[in-house]
Amino acid sequence: MNKFLLVLICSFTFVFGVDIDNDLVSDEIDKCLDTPDGVFVNKDGCKQQIKKIVYFNHGLYNINKKEQKNVNNIILLAKEAFGYQLVIEGHTDSIADAQFNMQLSKQRAIAIENILLTVDIDKKRIVTKWYGETMPIASNITEYTRAKNRRVTITFK
Repeated sequence: MNKFLLVLICSFTFVFGVDIDNDLVSDEIDKCLDTPDGVFVNKDGCKQQIKKIVYFNHGLYNINKKEQKNVNNIILLAKEAFGYQLVIEGHTDSIADAQFNMQLSKQRAIAIENILLTVDIDKKRIVTKWYGETMPIASNITEYTRAKNRRVTITFK
């Protein structure tokens, strides 16, 4: 029994190589030998940043039915990937005045933060920011493009 176990361990090390940070990337090719637990890595063994987006209806900060599945998936990811800091950033389109949009983007970001807190994601992992209409990812000319700006971005860093 002991000889079999030794052969198994030696075979595993020979086939897969040494992996001191347990990220499933052999140290021979691992460019980030200190990858923390609870993160996803790229082919080089380095922490993979993940970005998710939740979209909102005009003038609202509640999660609509269309986005609920997306939010549920973000919750699952946040629980599984416990080695990430979560940066939550709220945004709006430019239809209302700047002061209203700043408040709305704050409400959207805090709505996502509160959802994560209610499922026991550690507050220390969360950074919440809001930008109003100041950081559009699309023009605000058409309804279609404005809808892309009504969002909260959650970056797993």
